[in-house]
Amino acid sequence: MWRLFFEHQFIGGNMNPFIIHFSLVIILLFIPIPAKSIDHNAALFKNDPVYVSKQKNQTVRRREYGNVDGSNRGFPRGAGSGSLTGGFTRGFPRGKNQGFIDTPQTLPDRMAPLAPQTTGYTSNPQPRFYYYISGPWKGKLEFMLNDPDEIEPVVSVNIDGPQSKGIFCVDLKNYNYFLKPGKEYEWFIAIVLNQKDRSGDIFISATIQYQKSDTVLNKRLGTASITTHQYAFSENGYWYDSISHLSYLIKSYPKETIYPKQRSSLLRQVKLFQAASCME
Repeated sequence: MWRLFFEHQFIGGNMNPFIIHFSLVIILLFIPIPAKSIDHNAALFKNDPVYVSKQKNQTVRRREYGNVDGSNRGFPRGAGSGSLTGGFTRGFPRGKNQGFIDTPQTLPDRMAPLAPQTTGYTSNPQPRFYYYISGPWKGKLEFMLNDPDEIEPVVSVNIDGPQSKGIFCVDLKNYNYFLKPGKEYEWFIAIVLNQKDRSGDIFISATIQYQKSDTVLNKRLGTASITTHQYAFSENGYWYDSISHLSYLIKSYPKETIYPKQRSSLLRQVKLFQAASCME
């Protein structure tokens, strides 16, 4: 059809200027234009990292403690801990074992794991587990890590409570344990009010899965500056690696304001607003 059209318009001598112009426009519309290659690192640096979950199952696995948008979550076995929203003074049982204190103190009104609502991924078999707490805790906290195939926790340790509000972490490397690929682990941070009666524990929890980094992620990391690795991690669904890397950048470059803002942005994306505001 196009051949007959051009033979009639050009070879036949009937060269109407309007027809020629219209024909050229039509031809240009059908010429394929090569796609412009995208420099992901340059493009993304202008914006905050965007977390893209790898998890197809959208069941909420994160448990928090405290009052957020009128809801109370993360209250464990027994109704006693459910009434501890808002932070108030309560006495604790006497005894010096396990590092639990024998004097009253004010409970933090908010605790949350720095984790997405669904299972987050890591490419590190010994990741760091970050959590937010809204106030100091002079006693001990308990960290536990559960393997779905084990009856008892694979890691169960007491750690010092923080001396102020903020974001803190537990490094699995300190406990000589390696996550196995493909397993969904659950981790906990707990305030134990009574070692003999655990029904009143205040705890938070989240889930994590170890998956080795693929070729696409390795290529991104290999060509990107270390100050932009958080983009590759978050876009490829490795939540824990992104948060851990941003925390490393915050500590390494304390005068830079961009990294706290980026970590705050990631926290807001997974609805951890109070923890996010701690960074601002």
